[in-house]
Amino acid sequence: MHRLTRQIRFSVDPFPNGGDAEGFNSYCSKPAGHGFGFFICLNVEVEGSVQPDTGFLINLAEIDAKARRVAVNIYKKRIRQLIAEGKNVNLQRTCEILRECSGGLRSSFTPQKLSSLEQLVNPYKKITISGDNMLLYSEKFEFAATHKLWNDNFSEEQNFDHFGKCANPEGHGHNYVVEITAEPENWKDFDRFDFQKKVKELFIDKLDHKNLSKDLDYYKKLNPTVENITVHCWNTLSAKLKGAKLKSVRIWENDRAYCTYKGEQG
Repeated sequence: MHRLTRQIRFSVDPFPNGGDAEGFNSYCSKPAGHGFGFFICLNVEVEGSVQPDTGFLINLAEIDAKARRVAVNIYKKRIRQLIAEGKNVNLQRTCEILRECSGGLRSSFTPQKLSSLEQLVNPYKKITISGDNMLLYSEKFEFAATHKLWNDNFSEEQNFDHFGKCANPEGHGHNYVVEITAEPENWKDFDRFDFQKKVKELFIDKLDHKNLSKDLDYYKKLNPTVENITVHCWNTLSAKLKGAKLKSVRIWENDRAYCTYKGEQG
C-alpha cells in the first residue's frame, strides 16, 4: 500500500466585491486573491495500490484538480458566510470546514482512498483529519541546547566509532524544533494558549539553552539523542495537556533529521 500527498495552495478573498482572481501560479496560490485575505494550504494524502501500467498510484494532477474543485468552493462559501455574519474563523469553525472538505473528497477518489487531509493554519501549526475522521491539532516549538554523546562503558575509540563528531568532549549544539500533536476532546473549549503554556513551561523551558549532558538529571545516565529526547518529551507531557490527549511527539535536530515517538498514555 502506498500513500501519495499533494499540497494545494489557494487564497480566498473574504469580501468578493471585486470578483475572484484566478491567477496562473498554483505553486504560490491559485485562486490568487487580490490582496490580503485567507491563504489556505492543504495537504491531500491518498492511499492505494500502484498501477502496473503507469507506475502511478494516481496522477498528481488528478489529486490537484479534484482537491481544488471540492476545497476551493467549500472554503470560499464558508469563509465568506462567516465574515458576512461577523464571525471569526476560529479553530472550531476551521475544523468544521476541513471536515466538510474531507467528506467531499472521500467520494472523489476511487479505487484510491483519501487517507488524511491537513490544513496548515500557518507554517508552524496545522489541523489534520485522518481516514477515521480523527481531528488532530499540531503546533511547533523550538529550543537550543548542547549535548555530548558518550557511553562510559565504551573505550574512547569505541565512542568515536559509534558517535563520531557527536562524541566531541566539549559537546555540540542543535536548534531543535518540536512538534506536539494532540487530539482535543472538545474543539469549542480547547484552550490553545494553555496548550502552548504547558509545552513551554513543562518541557521547552527545562531544556532551552542547557547542556543536556550536564545540566539535566534525566540525562546523567542516558544519552541525550533525539530518540531519547522525544521519549523525555512524551513522558513529560502525557496526561498533562488540558482538554487534549497527546498523540505524538516529533523532534527535528536539523532540517534533515527528525524522530517521531508515540508512547503509552500516562
